[in-house]
Amino acid sequence: MKIGWAKVDITPENPMPLAGYALRTGRSSDILDRIYGRILYIDSVVIIALDLLIVDEKLREEIALKVSKELGIPESNVIVTATHTHSAPESSLSFLTNLWGIEDEREIIKNYQEFIITRLAEALKKINFDNTSLFAGKAIIEGVSSNRIDPNGIVDKESVFLFDSKKKTIALNFSCHPTVLPYSNNKISGDLAGAISRLFEKEFNVALFLNGAAGNVSTRFTRKSQKYEEVNRLAKLFFSQVKNKLNSCEKLTGDVDLTWKKLKVKPKQPPSRTKIEDFEAELLAKLNQSNISSQERRIIENNLLGVQILKKISEYLKKINVINFNIAKLTIGENFVALFTPAEMFVEYQITAKRISPYKYTMFVGYANGYTAYIPFEPLKEDTYEVAVSIVDPSEYQRIKGTIEKLLTK
Repeated sequence: MKIGWAKVDITPENPMPLAGYALRTGRSSDILDRIYGRILYIDSVVIIALDLLIVDEKLREEIALKVSKELGIPESNVIVTATHTHSAPESSLSFLTNLWGIEDEREIIKNYQEFIITRLAEALKKINFDNTSLFAGKAIIEGVSSNRIDPNGIVDKESVFLFDSKKKTIALNFSCHPTVLPYSNNKISGDLAGAISRLFEKEFNVALFLNGAAGNVSTRFTRKSQKYEEVNRLAKLFFSQVKNKLNSCEKLTGDVDLTWKKLKVKPKQPPSRTKIEDFEAELLAKLNQSNISSQERRIIENNLLGVQILKKISEYLKKINVINFNIAKLTIGENFVALFTPAEMFVEYQITAKRISPYKYTMFVGYANGYTAYIPFEPLKEDTYEVAVSIVDPSEYQRIKGTIEKLLTK
């Protein structure tokens, strides 16, 4: 099997607006750790993992075009994902630019997109190739992730990973908002995902972190602080539990195949302005109660922020008629499959996919080839943060579930 790997620094040269937190203001003030684009080539299929919040559809198309020209493969053979760090530069010129209130930063964001594409092109010219075998494995990860809506709620603790026999590259799939650092942090960082990749890169040349269905999963109830030391503690915890399983993996054989299923989904109809304001008043009243726990307060504060964001995106939702929702399916032989989805899927999609999958190793990747915000597994209260900031109509959830189920049929 022909495998290729490359890694390139995409840390901006100048201060940038950072993506991920609506409460953050200003541009980046410094660099905690450098951020990267990591490239994995598997028999004419290319997977790129970027230390960014998201990769919108337009950026994915531009990157795919560049990869196609450099490597001579179809644009449809290119998958571009984001680790979902909340401490990387804003890289999207979609509705998010308006959402975060940085419309006047469009030029600097466009320049940064071009910088990313240029750096990736440079890396592609120097990509390393080798004929080797691929192995797949699984590890249960304790103590890193939690359900961020309900501390006792469901999570998928399994990490599925893929690496070559010569230990040149590894791809790690795990569901978790990699958000340890707080919104007050104005320094560029790959956060938890970046720290995990750096640890594995002590043993592999390139380590891609492929985030999973992390819409309702984060470190919210597992982290002991939001300091940089905690980023490293959780990364070491993840690393140690995967490393213990690297010697008990299975060689993959068979053809590599990549197919797409392209959906057009309906945008949701936002509540009326009056209803949104009622949500806001109710949440503010709950915050003023003296008998709520710190965990309850954190959830209420987050929901309040979601309702405030809903005020902004409601006008955007009125202007669009359809949303592209493109899912890619990568298979390697009869035992490995990876689904790449363009959203912050709730973890129940991933758990269901693994349960029904006929493949021994099933990766479920989010934040890939576009961004359609949160996709809850079922309708929830409208003032829940993830529901408030979602843009897909709840009537589409069942169709998305059915599409995933069909894609997993051999």
